[in-house]
Amino acid sequence: MSGPSSCFEYFASLSSFEQDDIGLYPDSSWNCDIISGVKSSLEGHRVFVYPNPVFDQLNVVVNNNELTDIFLYDIASRVINQKKFIGSVSLNTEDLSKGIYLYELSNKNGVIKQGKIVKE
Repeated sequence: MSGPSSCFEYFASLSSFEQDDIGLYPDSSWNCDIISGVKSSLEGHRVFVYPNPVFDQLNVVVNNNELTDIFLYDIASRVINQKKFIGSVSLNTEDLSKGIYLYELSNKNGVIKQGKIVKE
């Protein structure tokens, strides 16, 4: 079975279940680009960005030993915060106004992940 041509998340996992002895949604895990068409280099990377919604601190964990950049943007695409890190980083979000923010994680090979967070 092949994965979808596009999806909103980098990894989409469907759990299987049965109804009337028919298996529905067989177990699958697909690696795909986000719907914006941005080419990702997520292969081999597990990325965790939490909590969402965020209050005082945004935590980012990437399971590699590569130099990674995180960019945090406001809704007008202005860079609010940027950090370089290896493995994990915490961003102070205490002074951000409530709202929606965008983030992008990248390394020397390109974009790893993009997403949205909500500041409460």
